[in-house]
Amino acid sequence: MYRFHPMRQNRERAHCLLLLSEGHFACAVAAMLMRSLKTIYNWAKRWQAHGLAGLYDQAGRGRKPVLTAWEREQVCQLVRASPRRIGEHLPAIERQLGKRISRSTLRRTLRGMNLSWKRIRKWLGGLRDEGDFRMAQQEFPCLRELEDKGLVELYFCDEAGFNQAPSVPYAWQDRGQPIALPAAKGRNYNVLGIIRRDNSLRAYGVEGSINSETAIACIESFCAEREREAGLPPAYLVIDNAPIHGSNAFREKEKEWEKRGLRLKRLPAYSPELNLIEILWRKIKYGWLPFDAYATFENLVKQVDRIIQKVGKDFVINFE
Repeated sequence: MYRFHPMRQNRERAHCLLLLSEGHFACAVAAMLMRSLKTIYNWAKRWQAHGLAGLYDQAGRGRKPVLTAWEREQVCQLVRASPRRIGEHLPAIERQLGKRISRSTLRRTLRGMNLSWKRIRKWLGGLRDEGDFRMAQQEFPCLRELEDKGLVELYFCDEAGFNQAPSVPYAWQDRGQPIALPAAKGRNYNVLGIIRRDNSLRAYGVEGSINSETAIACIESFCAEREREAGLPPAYLVIDNAPIHGSNAFREKEKEWEKRGLRLKRLPAYSPELNLIEILWRKIKYGWLPFDAYATFENLVKQVDRIIQKVGKDFVINFE
């Protein structure tokens, strides 16, 4: 209890008993712990009378909560109805419950009811076919199992764009000295990436947009790289249904790639969470790119390429 109990007061009481058991006088223990002699005697008596249970506070001790369980639930319902500005709910809480609480009390109440303040996610799940999504979701464990046995290789492919508009919504900053980043969008640096669960990555960077011809050239290069390595098993390449992946030229190439051992696995519409490379793009944009990358376009390209080259070494993702 002295070493590992999460509550400081219980660790202190356990420490007191250990010191007494080592032969220290009660007055000396009181001085060490900066407690009164009466407190030390009370802890010892509670230990003798009730054992380990005597070191814990009994129910009903301490300050009573400002809000009852029913009132906390009413507060949560108010906040869920309008979750962005909790300060505006304070007058409504006072009117409905007849109690005036502070903003900090309201925050503690919400955290205690398992609510947290965080960014709202964009979600496209309402636009997809749920049946197709569930079916694809069930297929991937089978493909991963085949890959673990060495029977196939599983790759995840997608494109991402980088520009000088920073994707850094939150950061720890000195008060009165906010971190300021350039707001200019500038040119785009687009990357087509192909990654495996072991973090092996092949990436192809392009200044400007990636069209169907560019995507074909990148996958053609990837396919040629695999052919140069003898004895590789067939591969599955997971891609989404972006327009550049649905052109006639792309689909014609798809048949050729399948004959060369590369089969495309198309995701259902609006199912980005099934494509693991989305995690890579999110890590780069929100965590790995340094602030000075946004100073110039040339520096942005340099930093993105540096990170891509070190994926699997200095930058590792656990996809399991």
